Amino acid sequence: MLSQQQSKAVSLKPFLNHYGETSVEQIEKNRDAISLLEGWLSEEVPSTELLERQSYLAELKQTIDSQRLPGSQFYLFTGKSKYSLNSASNHSHSASLLL
Repeated sequence: MLSQQQSKAVSLKPFLNHYGETSVEQIEKNRDAISLLEGWLSEEVPSTELLERQSYLAELKQTIDSQRLPGSQFYLFTGKSKYSLNSASNHSHSASLLL
């Protein structure tokens, strides 16, 4: 019975070219993205630009939440431009995002 269901199952593999068969293969496929992110993390950002980025991110979070239904906001305003991830939402994230 199970083998009949498996034979009828549609494979998504042709659509997942970016997905590696093993974790080592996945890391290899992600090498360029990892290098880019490491470069961004090592970049020294001037304090004025940092404040500008933080302000932009706070505005972006407000915009995202303003388009969601009440009670299903992704970010919760916690005062003084600080937002935390809404743990009541259906997300797998457990970490808080604070500016």
